[in-house]
Amino acid sequence: MEHVKEYLTQASGVERRIEAKLYKIEYYRGLAERVTNIFSTEKVSGGVSLRSRIEDCVCKIIELEDAVAGDIYELVKLKAEAEQLIREVRQAEHQQLLELRYICCKSLEEVADTMGYSYRQVTRLHKAALENIALEFE
Repeated sequence: MEHVKEYLTQASGVERRIEAKLYKIEYYRGLAERVTNIFSTEKVSGGVSLRSRIEDCVCKIIELEDAVAGDIYELVKLKAEAEQLIREVRQAEHQQLLELRYICCKSLEEVADTMGYSYRQVTRLHKAALENIALEFE
């Protein structure tokens, strides 16, 4: 059962990785924008020109954007696989819970609110849903 949960949570790990890279991209964009004179040939400390620093930021941004594109491709693939697995679950209540938790990346508290159940009910239902997947598909 635990490896089913790990399999289904892979997508949320990729989403966190994407968010971190997007944060870095914004950081480097802000850094590049703070340089006021792009075309200056003046040297700054260490003999590196302002243009060189901007170029470094732009290169880092491009590298991160390429990595994000790869992560998005991986995320789409993982979510499609998880959705297929969840669609094959027989109980509609289990399907709904699993979709909310692993496709929509909601916490169990949010799932409980959405489904109109107590947190305790959702944790029991979640455990049962994972056990059913493990029994049906392994």
